[in-house]
Amino acid sequence: MLCSGPNVVLYTINGSLILDQNVCMEPDDFVHACAFYEGTASEWLENSLIFTGHRRGRVNVWRKIIRNGKWTLELLRRLDHIDPRSESGQNYDAGISCVTPLPHCVYTGDDDGRVYEWNLAQRDR
Repeated sequence: MLCSGPNVVLYTINGSLILDQNVCMEPDDFVHACAFYEGTASEWLENSLIFTGHRRGRVNVWRKIIRNGKWTLELLRRLDHIDPRSESGQNYDAGISCVTPLPHCVYTGDDDGRVYEWNLAQRDR
């Protein structure tokens, strides 16, 4: 996986391009950080998850799917670094500089040094 400008680019293990997608919602945005969720040990994953960090304290969670015979990323959720001092619930202005997905939580950090822990809800099957 490569993140370049507004795009996420995925290659096979042999170097063949399988996806090149713009994942930014705003024209002046770019991907500051990106990471795969790789699971634990030999865990089977229903979805291949990709996290992208953006400006203004935004982290997007994507899943890799096949649509019309091509790989694409589908937005699942947005995680926001909300400024508690903001009366309107605005995010901090700092860009997301680090995303670390772990088995039971995700850590995200921004350019101003704040670190957030996102706990993952477990579903019964």
